[in-house]
Amino acid sequence: MSVSVTSQQELDALISLLDDNDTEVVDIVEKKLKSLGKEYISALENSLHECHNFMVQTKIEEIIVDINSIELKEALEQWLLKDSGLLEAAYFISRFENNTHIDIKHFNLKVERITRSIWLEMTNYLTPLERIKVIENILYKVYRLKGSKSSYTKIDNFLITDVIEKLSGNGITNSILYIMLAQMLDLPVRGFKYNDTIILAWYSHEFLFDYEPNTKPNNFNNIKIFIDPLSGKGFSHLDMQYLLTVNETGFDDNIFKPLNNKEVIKILLTEYSKCFTQHFHHKYVTLNRIISELFY
Repeated sequence: MSVSVTSQQELDALISLLDDNDTEVVDIVEKKLKSLGKEYISALENSLHECHNFMVQTKIEEIIVDINSIELKEALEQWLLKDSGLLEAAYFISRFENNTHIDIKHFNLKVERITRSIWLEMTNYLTPLERIKVIENILYKVYRLKGSKSSYTKIDNFLITDVIEKLSGNGITNSILYIMLAQMLDLPVRGFKYNDTIILAWYSHEFLFDYEPNTKPNNFNNIKIFIDPLSGKGFSHLDMQYLLTVNETGFDDNIFKPLNNKEVIKILLTEYSKCFTQHFHHKYVTLNRIISELFY
């Protein structure tokens, strides 16, 4: 239940007690501040900027994370029930990081604009490779989407809103954008997990949509072309086998199993959380608690 605070002064008075010598008092104050809810985050941030006590600053930051994590978990729980698309779940993660309302319509319009640009260049007689080249030309050359290897110092590259706005992401977020475009264009492109990132692949349509669950999967041979999400370029089975050799990864057909939406978001959350292993461990722990509770 949300508890009201009538003024910034009252909020600051509560915050001052976070430095109290009595741990019981501190626990009570922390619980009350966390119960205030999302609408008080702006006021908490104001107090954070005015505060010069490092320990209190840390506690305020943790309280803000805890408030945001409640909203993130609830949003993801609802998403898992209805699975309304990768972008929606990725938006929730961006909102968690930025502490702000996200105009989803604004970002959806940008994605729809890119989709339409690709669709206008597509024809039914194009081969999968030719269609991949069309997407590469429009998305990576006309719109200039860039990609870089995942770096845990580049938090923005894990936020889909930043990727859509700045057209620069990593293998995971570029893959999410690419998969959503492919789904809107009815193309059988999905991702598979490779090490700490995602590689894209154009699968056999029958394999993706008419697969018999009792038959043994043959993921690798049901891929027509592999796609590098950092550049949009297609590459062959031989190239993939060479990549496995270079990285000393033994061949396992399960590697190439197409990820469902839940698995993709789990990877995004897991890798995004690693941005906080050093400088904000509470945030790392909070995110991994959500992962363990929702993405088991």
